[in-house]
Amino acid sequence: NYHDIRSGLIRLCRNGQRVGTISSRLSPEQLASLIQSVSFGLIVEQLITGRADVEGAAAILRQLLAPEGARS
Repeated sequence: NYHDIRSGLIRLCRNGQRVGTISSRLSPEQLASLIQSVSFGLIVEQLITGRADVEGAAAILRQLLAPEGARS
């Protein structure tokens, strides 16, 4: 369910921050909320238009979530 997904994302974000692969600029809870919202938005976009750009969104999220100074 929705809360289980969010909890899993929070754990993943926390682990990524701990090992330095995800930015610490935002809290794990904020990051999980962002990822979940983007994911749900892509699902809705795909249902409505049939053309969600999952790869493009993933690339942008990867850049946004990268630690300071990291390159994609």
